[in-house]
Parts: sequence; C-alpha cells; structure tokens
Amino acid sequence: FGLVLLIIIAMIFIMSRKITKPLKKAVNMIEEMGKGHFKARLDIESGDEIGQIAAIMNQFADKLQSEMISTLNMISDGNVDIDIALTDDEDEITPALKKTTETLKRLNAETETLIQEITDGRLDARGDAESYSGAWKELLTGINGLADAFVVPFHVTSNYLDRISKGDIPSVITEEYKGDFNEIKNSINGLINVMNGLLSETDKLISATREGRLDVRGDAEALSGDWGTLLSGVNEITNTF
Repeated sequence: FGLVLLIIIAMIFIMSRKITKPLKKAVNMIEEMGKGHFKARLDIESGDEIGQIAAIMNQFADKLQSEMISTLNMISDGNVDIDIALTDDEDEITPALKKTTETLKRLNAETETLIQEITDGRLDARGDAESYSGAWKELLTGINGLADAFVVPFHVTSNYLDRISKGDIPSVITEEYKGDFNEIKNSINGLINVMNGLLSETDKLISATREGRLDVRGDAEALSGDWGTLLSGVNEITNTF
C-alpha cells in the first residue's frame, strides 16, 4: 500500500508540475498583454487542453498584432483605405475597428469634396456635420466655420466692389474683422473714402461753374495717385475757360 501511495503522490506531483508551469507562463503572458505587450508567445506544444489554450492565446496575440495594432498604426499614418474582415458574427473587436476606419473614410471623402467645391467657386458648399458625432462632428463643424470665415468677408467685398463699379458708393464697412480680413475691410473703406472725396471735389467744381465762379478749383493734393491726376486734369480743363 505504501508503494502505491508513493506512486500516486509522484504522479500527482508530476501532473501538478506539468499543469502549473504552463499555467504560470499563460498568466505571465496575460499580464504582459494587460500592459500592452503583445510580442510574447507560449512555446507549449502538447495535444492536451493546455496545448489548446496556448495555441488559442498565441492566435489571439497574433490577431491583435496583425489586425488591431497594425491597423491603428496605418490610421495614425493617414492610411484609412483598409479592408477589415470580421472573424464571425460574435466578433466585437474587429467591427469597432472597421467602424472607425469607415467613419474616417467618410470624413476624409467629405472633406475632400468640400475643398473641391470651394476651390471650384461654389462657396455655399458645406460639410454634413450632423451625420457625425463627437469629435468628428466638431472637426467638420470647425471646417465649415473656417469656410464661413472666408466666405462672409468675400461676399461683402464682392458686393461693395460691384456697387462702387456701378456708381453706387456705399457707406464704409463698420463690422469688426480680424487680421488680414480687417486689412481688406480697411482697403475697401479707403476706396470708399477716396471715391467720396473725388465726387465731392467734382461736385464742388460743377456747382461753382454753374454759379459762374470760374476761379474755384478742386483740391487735387487731397487725393493720391491717379485720382489726384484725374482731378488735376479737370482743373486744367477749367483753366481753359
């Protein structure tokens, strides 16, 4: 009986070591994966359940490295043209990754379309921010706001120049703009002031001539460049009378 007991104890000890050592390796691998380290693999080759567990864990680590990590790296490098296949109907990791890439693809396509529309002069084009959520919605809303920041001053400039070209001199722009947009506003206001000054001097000459005050001249010095030259020419014409 004592010999049988010793044999049983020895078998239990051997079996325990056969199970415990692989389990320690498996626990260590799980701990490494919990830290984000996916390079470790279990070098256990056996036909029992322990070998099956090791093979499954190694396959899982391979999947994380080949699909999730590599895909995330590709996305971070700006490559979203990735075809991701689902493992099965109960796969939870791959669908989330697939949804991420598809959202980025749509966002990229929408942004490219918006850029092309504005480049082609269709300044009322905007991205559909409402079809996105979270940070993606904020990003596209911000791009739309950037387009607005350019388009609104552009329309104001276009409208004012069109009115001036038709002889309809508008009041100066009083809206507040920033940076280069404010420089454009100042330039337009400067043009309005010059045109008003030129018209005022011209009206003064016309009124004086009608009243017979032929010694009245326009103040050409108050105008610069060709505008001053133009008024000087009008003065010279008046000198011939």
